[in-house]
Amino acid sequence: MEAKIDVAPVPRKPAARVRKVIRERLARVPLIGWLFGMLAAALIEYFFGLPLARALGLSKVPLLFGTDVISLILKSPGALLSTLVYVLLVYIAPTLLVAAFTHSLANTLAEILLRLPGGGSLLVHLGVFYATIHIWSGLNVYRVLILKLMLIAVMATLSLNVINGYMGEFSCSHPGFLAIGAYTSSVLTVLLFVND
Repeated sequence: MEAKIDVAPVPRKPAARVRKVIRERLARVPLIGWLFGMLAAALIEYFFGLPLARALGLSKVPLLFGTDVISLILKSPGALLSTLVYVLLVYIAPTLLVAAFTHSLANTLAEILLRLPGGGSLLVHLGVFYATIHIWSGLNVYRVLILKLMLIAVMATLSLNVINGYMGEFSCSHPGFLAIGAYTSSVLTVLLFVND
């Protein structure tokens, strides 16, 4: 006859319990909750970005999610910590907090959106995403340029995915069509918008 050994569960460390609670809470957040978190971060940067950057010792708002850190570090090495704190306070913390504390509201909204006919849910999601990108890119011209280049790359990648991925055809015409489009847009810009 074997004796049963009662093994008490090993108590978890408080940090592990906190991580588990955060992970469980954030796993229940639908896409619309994350989009509202991103919108909150963009609004915080729009209204409080420059005063916060100056309070942290930065001369301006970091251009693209703090990616201009290298130029800031070369000018003043102490700017690295300030930029990281800025990114944490403006982007990461608001997005996570809004997503974590509004997950029940976001789930209710997601259920309502799923009942909308004819792609209504898609339109609402795209509207919130567009509002976020519009506010975020309105802070400086560099962000607008980056968004334009990203969207051009997305269009080229998606069209290449359709040809090579779904249809299974190898196509080398994409660079040619991109070149024709670039050349045409430059010629039209010179003809229509340059006075000289």
